[in-house]
Amino acid sequence: DLANGRCGYNSYEVTNLVDAQHSNTLSGGINFDVNRNLSFFTEFELSRVTSTYIRSPSGVSESGIVWFAQDGHRNFFQFVLPADHPDNPIGAPVALRYRFHDVGPTTSEVTVDVSRLLVGAKGSRAGWDWESAFSHMRIDRDTEDKGQLYFPALVNAIDTQAYRPFGNNSPQTLASISPPIRETGKTTNTSWDLKGSRELMHLEGGP
Repeated sequence: DLANGRCGYNSYEVTNLVDAQHSNTLSGGINFDVNRNLSFFTEFELSRVTSTYIRSPSGVSESGIVWFAQDGHRNFFQFVLPADHPDNPIGAPVALRYRFHDVGPTTSEVTVDVSRLLVGAKGSRAGWDWESAFSHMRIDRDTEDKGQLYFPALVNAIDTQAYRPFGNNSPQTLASISPPIRETGKTTNTSWDLKGSRELMHLEGGP
């Protein structure tokens, strides 16, 4: 839509100003006293947090954009319609400021799973108060991005006219220029500790 000669596209139409987030947590613990000088304890926690981010569709300006290949090679892309392009009514090369609305909004769904287990014992022996525990924690992160542009396929689709900026493009073409991107990661932390305390000496106090 044009308003006063300028594009009147509302970029906030599909943008979440407050991103959605869902979380679930299950946790608990057990304490078992063997006697007054020895006890065992354990704690566990399982949680999942899912966050969804939605932004306006990807776009390029008439000045172009720089992107890098996997080997680090620098590339430059400018969406230019040749003079003889069927979608160019001007008859001269035209650089477009274009938003790929038919690809859909850019979205990112991030899921973080956390699991934690703690097992330990504590007690008193030979004048010492002691405590020891083993802990293991794991964090898994899964991210799926949609709506991002894959420029090698985009350049090829524009050059072969498989992608038409003002026409109805096939689902296969849209999927090729904007495939989903998935990233996964994992981190773990394992620890063991032992501590003890006792009275070493008696210090006289007072006057």
